[in-house]
Amino acid sequence: FHPLLVHLPIGFIIIGLMLDFFFRNKKEYIPVLSFIFLWAFITSIFSIITGYLQYDREGYAWESIQWHLVMGIVTMIFCLLFYLKLKYEQFKIFPKNFLFVSLGLSLLFTGHLGGNITHGSDHLIEPLPPEIKSLIGFELKDNIIEIDPKNYQNVVLYKDVVQPILNQKCVSCHNDKKTKGGLKMNNYDAIMKGGKNGAIVMVNNSIESKMHYRMTLPIENRYHMPPKSRTQLSREEIELIKIWIDNSASKSALVGDLPIPMKIISSFFPNKPNGIFPEKQEEAVTNTQISDLRDKGFLVVNIFGTSPFLKVSC
Repeated sequence: FHPLLVHLPIGFIIIGLMLDFFFRNKKEYIPVLSFIFLWAFITSIFSIITGYLQYDREGYAWESIQWHLVMGIVTMIFCLLFYLKLKYEQFKIFPKNFLFVSLGLSLLFTGHLGGNITHGSDHLIEPLPPEIKSLIGFELKDNIIEIDPKNYQNVVLYKDVVQPILNQKCVSCHNDKKTKGGLKMNNYDAIMKGGKNGAIVMVNNSIESKMHYRMTLPIENRYHMPPKSRTQLSREEIELIKIWIDNSASKSALVGDLPIPMKIISSFFPNKPNGIFPEKQEEAVTNTQISDLRDKGFLVVNIFGTSPFLKVSC
């Protein structure tokens, strides 16, 4: 109920602050404002209670929610003070501008910290285009899993493939700070330990393993993982996790030692920019030479920007 109820005080506070800003000198609005801030205070109480219950039952780490909780309580107190100032003479000593600014800032910080818990600490930056992230100085995460096609048989399946897949798709909700369902998936021991509902990996039995089973549920199913709002695993990634579980869920098994079809593992090979063309360092043709050929009626184009090779049509 916390995600449902938490939007009520937010709405009350925003409309209350807007009314106070636009109609501050009109006394006829005071009963409306006091009513709004009273209900902002009441709904804040229910939001804090349900938030604490969600923390207690869903396995969040205390360090990840403590300041969200503290700021929620601070916001609730400012709602109460705003109501009392509007309603009772003895509370007129509180400056309205101080309450206005303090309530607005506490709401902003509380909401931001809640967003960090729900969507990760980079939830404001992550959707931005890479160029914007670079411009404002944020380090880009390398989310590409690449396997050397010449050495793929010596790749450790768990360390080099399975765990990086989980890091991309699962760890944002199952880590040391946020352990939804009491489950961590950021290292091998935590995965094998499971969560509060038991093991998620049944060695040599992917069908009975919750980890694989929930990945294969229809995306509309409430138990499907990752949630449909998150980036989903590809068919190849799900198949590799299945193969890993069905072959002892080993921490050290090599790709070459397991029955992994080439078409699955090849999806992690880097794309060659030159396609079918050879990788050779040839001396590039000058622009003058290309212009001379074009003047004679030849159609000459580079096959791609970084290659010296040309495509010529006569």
